[in-house]
Amino acid sequence: MTRTTINLFFATAVLAVATSAATAQTLRADIPFSFRLGNELYPAGTYQVTVRDANTRIFLLNFESRRTGVAIPLASGDASRQWRDNGSPVMAFECGVGRCQLTRMWTGETGSPALNLARPKGGRNEVATLRLIQLSRNGD
Repeated sequence: MTRTTINLFFATAVLAVATSAATAQTLRADIPFSFRLGNELYPAGTYQVTVRDANTRIFLLNFESRRTGVAIPLASGDASRQWRDNGSPVMAFECGVGRCQLTRMWTGETGSPALNLARPKGGRNEVATLRLIQLSRNGD
């Protein structure tokens, strides 16, 4: 390979890494109840929420309990009109008898999709409620 080709290859790799890092969005969520993410139970508390890799992974970190979690969205779609009009990042929890499960999230970025996570199957006559938690951007 020529020196120019090597430099071009290196520059492309650096640009890819920088773009990946630039697309990470770090938010803060104060969640006043315990909840499930996948099969894991997480305590109430303040969480650092990071969405990375073109919205394909959500990372949660609770400093008090030292719990971390990773969620991989099943699908994405348009954020609700109410969420878009508000413009703030939001997490949606589906809560039933004795449980809450993180089921949807939106980073609040214009044009970004709402991320849909796995939903629990409720009981036959169980009525689920939706609880919304506003997130804040770090530094807000």
